[in-house]
Amino acid sequence: MILGGLTAGPRATIVIAGAATLGFLGATLLSGITGAAFVSVTWWGNAIAVWIVAATAGLVGIEVNRTHRRMAEQMERSELYSNVDWLTGLYNRRHLEFVLPQEIARAHRNGRPVSLLIVDADHLKAVNDNLGHLMGDQLLTHISEVMKLQMRLVDTVIRFGGDEFVIIMPDTDSAGAFIPSERIRAVMSGYELSADGIAVETSISAGLVTFPEDAQDGSSLLAAADSALYVSKRDGRDRVTVYRPEYSGVTEPVGRD
Repeated sequence: MILGGLTAGPRATIVIAGAATLGFLGATLLSGITGAAFVSVTWWGNAIAVWIVAATAGLVGIEVNRTHRRMAEQMERSELYSNVDWLTGLYNRRHLEFVLPQEIARAHRNGRPVSLLIVDADHLKAVNDNLGHLMGDQLLTHISEVMKLQMRLVDTVIRFGGDEFVIIMPDTDSAGAFIPSERIRAVMSGYELSADGIAVETSISAGLVTFPEDAQDGSSLLAAADSALYVSKRDGRDRVTVYRPEYSGVTEPVGRD
């Protein structure tokens, strides 16, 4: 009966309890006990005990079912948020690894370009060191909001990690992708954060690449975008650099923040 309450639910428990009571009653009648037996403390005590156990098992079964449902809902939420960055609400790197190959395959299939932009927050370390990490988080959140406002609904904006972001722009060549990229740079240029009389001026640097002319797969596209980003950092930050083949050997500059 207890097992029925835990696994089959309260309705099944009531059926089991009813069957047990009828069976107990049938056994009593077959044994020839009549009259006073039906009003005896022992008989009714046994019958009541059956229903108490049934009620308890049913209540426990309800709570077990609720717990299972809550666990299932939490797993669904965890699956959703496992693809979302906790700070900015953007997609995270895990989603990039899923969506970038898909977009490249679709672009290849349709004979259309897809552009990718890597964005890096300039002077985030200075913000963290001088104003605190909460202000650093505020800078990253602000950059994410600026990017979402400037991009189309079909574009995918991702927090790549740390102070880096990636934007995937389907059906967009290099010239078309440069326009919103430059808008993002212009909005962020000279963005200032301050606290306790200390101010830090920030900006963004970016590297722009396009499939298929700059690279043929996701990892190569990201590497090329990184090289273009390094050129932006090397040449003074606060700029968008469009990838060129001669940038492939450029390495990350020291103190690129």
